[in-house]
Amino acid sequence: MSAEDRRFERIGGRMVYEGKIVTLAIDRFRFADGEEVEREIVRHQGAVAMVCHDETDLYLVRQPREAVGDPDFLEIPAGRLDREGESPLDAARRELAEETGLDPDAIVDRPVRVARDVAWNGKRYVGTEPFFLARFDVDAPALRADGLMEDERHNLAGHAWLSRTEIAALNDPLEPPELLAAVAQLDPAGGWTT
Repeated sequence: MSAEDRRFERIGGRMVYEGKIVTLAIDRFRFADGEEVEREIVRHQGAVAMVCHDETDLYLVRQPREAVGDPDFLEIPAGRLDREGESPLDAARRELAEETGLDPDAIVDRPVRVARDVAWNGKRYVGTEPFFLARFDVDAPALRADGLMEDERHNLAGHAWLSRTEIAALNDPLEPPELLAAVAQLDPAGGWTT
C-alpha cells in the first residue's frame, strides 16, 4: 500500500470529555479508499520535570498518586504546560519557583526527553516529557513551598535531598524508574553517571 493509499482526512468528531489535564474526543476519518473509521483521541497539553541536584544529592518529593494506588509516591518536581504560549523551558522555570522556591535561573536549557507513565490527580499519562536540569552550588538549598496550589499543598507528604546511596537503598518505587540514567544524560560531568 502506497503512502497515497494511506492518506486520510478528518471528517468530523465530538468532544467526549474535557478536563483540567486531558481531553478525550472521538474523531471520524475517511481514507483514500472511502473507508471511514472512528478513533478515540486523548490530548494532553504537556508537562515538564525538573531534576534538582547540588552535586551530591537529588531533590525528591513524596506525595500520594491515587491513579496508581500509591499513597507514598517518590518523584522529582514536575508540572503542566498550562499557560498560553508558554515554552517548556519557561514552564520548568515557573514550576521550579512555585513548587520549591528555588532559583529558576538554575534551570539549564538542555532538556532530555524521558519516557513516562505517571498519574496526577486521578489521571494517567503515558508518553515522553522534557526533563530539565537545575544545578545548585550550595548543599541542599533551602526550600519554600509558598507557590504551591491548594491541592499541591494537600498532596505534599514530604520532600528531601537524597544522596545516590540513599536513593539506591530506597524500598519505595522511584518515578521515573530510570531517573538516575536521566540525571546522567542531563549532567554527564556531574558525577551521576550510571
